[in-house]
Amino acid sequence: MNSELRNPILSILIENYSSRVDSLKEVMNLLISDSKGLIYEAIRLMFIIVCKSKNNSKIQIIIKNNKDALLESIIGFAGFKKENEDMVFQKEKKMLITEIKNLP
Repeated sequence: MNSELRNPILSILIENYSSRVDSLKEVMNLLISDSKGLIYEAIRLMFIIVCKSKNNSKIQIIIKNNKDALLESIIGFAGFKKENEDMVFQKEKKMLITEIKNLP
C-alpha cells in the first residue's frame, strides 16, 4: 500500500473514500456478503477506512457502535485456505482487529 500512496491522485481518492460515512456503510454491508471475494476486499477497505479515520468522529462512532458485529465478521473470515495465502492481508486483518478492539 505504501507505493500506492506515493501517487497523489490515488492518495486523494483514498482520502476522500475513507472519510465518507456512506463508504463505511457500503463496506460494512459487504462484510456480510456470501462471496468470499467480496468479504476479502471489504476487509482490505475496512483496514484503510479505520486507519484513515482516526480523526473522523462520525466514522469512529459508527465503528464503535458496530464493534462486536464487525469483529465477528472479520475474525470469522478464514480466507481462501491457500498455501500461499496473502501475508499482507493477514497482517492487515490482524491490525484491523486490534484497532477495532482498542476503540473506547
